[in-house]
Amino acid sequence: MNSMALRSSLNGILPINPKAPSVIIGGMPKSGTTAIAKLLASLAGLSASSDPMYQIDVGVGKGPRNALYRGDITLAEVWKRYRQCFNGELVKDPNFPFFIDELFALFPTTKQVFIVRDPRDNIRSILDRLSLNGQTQEIDHAYQSVTGTWRNVLEGYKPTLPGTGHLEKMAWRWRVCTENYLAQKNNMTLIQYEAFRQNKKSEIESLAHQLGLECKHDISGLIDVQYQPKGKHISDWESYFGPDSLNSINEIVGPYLGVFGYEH
Repeated sequence: MNSMALRSSLNGILPINPKAPSVIIGGMPKSGTTAIAKLLASLAGLSASSDPMYQIDVGVGKGPRNALYRGDITLAEVWKRYRQCFNGELVKDPNFPFFIDELFALFPTTKQVFIVRDPRDNIRSILDRLSLNGQTQEIDHAYQSVTGTWRNVLEGYKPTLPGTGHLEKMAWRWRVCTENYLAQKNNMTLIQYEAFRQNKKSEIESLAHQLGLECKHDISGLIDVQYQPKGKHISDWESYFGPDSLNSINEIVGPYLGVFGYEH
């Protein structure tokens, strides 16, 4: 559906009670949410909705997202009004970790999945996606060319996040998402990106079993599909970010690295 048709369709939607999805998936941008959601939906034979907030941005503009993060409307109201964008048995969006409690209140029986990735590698992957690098002094021109949702991620906007500069703000995004997950960890299912990368098929099958989903289809032919542009492999974070920036990132995310086995 093109943006004009989507805009016309969305503008005609009236608030009604939304149908509860079976699975909700959230995580940082570039933490594997797209690949994991697509593979899990294919394995279990579920219809999927990917990035509904972005769909709304494209269809009607950023007004709903702005109002949501200002607190003028609730996620429940957005979901009801723009239910076409959330219309899947599996729904994934990188905004969901900011609304975990509200999602449980709206859909108390829906299984929620949180995906986590080493924050330094996660930040590096975002920078790769935007053709930026870890050395802040070298990216002024490229940074200015980043617009839309990705600019919000860099600037810690929608939601508003603490930190000075885009590296700290992305580190804070990871930290806030992680804290929100940890507050509800007993009610959620965790998947770590690194384990997924090691053995995609078995991790997706394990995730399906944890969620009580039937493995209906063979996904062997799908596991090597590149859903997002492939980034670089970095083993020396100090050389990549520089010592001062790496220290700033580690200071922000440090309290939670050990929770997931990520070394400081």
